[in-house]
Amino acid sequence: MRIYLAGPDVFHPEAEALGAAKKAICAEFGLQGVFPLDETVPPGEFAPRDHGLAIAAKDIRLLRSCDAALVNLSPYLGPSMDAGTAVELGLIAGLGLPAFGYSCDPRPFETRAAAHLPAPGWRGETFGLCDNLMVEGALAACGGRVFLPAAPCPFEDTAAFRRAAEALARHPR
Repeated sequence: MRIYLAGPDVFHPEAEALGAAKKAICAEFGLQGVFPLDETVPPGEFAPRDHGLAIAAKDIRLLRSCDAALVNLSPYLGPSMDAGTAVELGLIAGLGLPAFGYSCDPRPFETRAAAHLPAPGWRGETFGLCDNLMVEGALAACGGRVFLPAAPCPFEDTAAFRRAAEALARHPR
């Protein structure tokens, strides 16, 4: 079964090594991990905007070629998950693919987001979820759930990813 490995991992300084490690964990459970950097789109003659759109098209094509997904929900560029990964999760849910999420930060979204409210009087979510309610809601709609460490850990830590991969491998199809 082909598994799309969604997340901001592609921006990590050691992205290729991190992707290879996660693909190896997938293989331990009989899954074929598909990392977005498995295929690249060289800049070539593209203008920057067109290059970005070509990368997005490639990633969507790769995602559509998969049977399920593992989604990295770790906070990126703020208190919430990566915006591009959120778009991928929406597509995954829309396609009805099984998906499980994981994060390196077990703190509830409201704890991480409290300092980022725009002004006094604004409210944030208070559901104790890993991110915006639609994130866990989309994963639940896909038959999945979120795996979290007991305490915040480095982005590169693969323990929660391993638990998510194992759960996906056991998930009825």
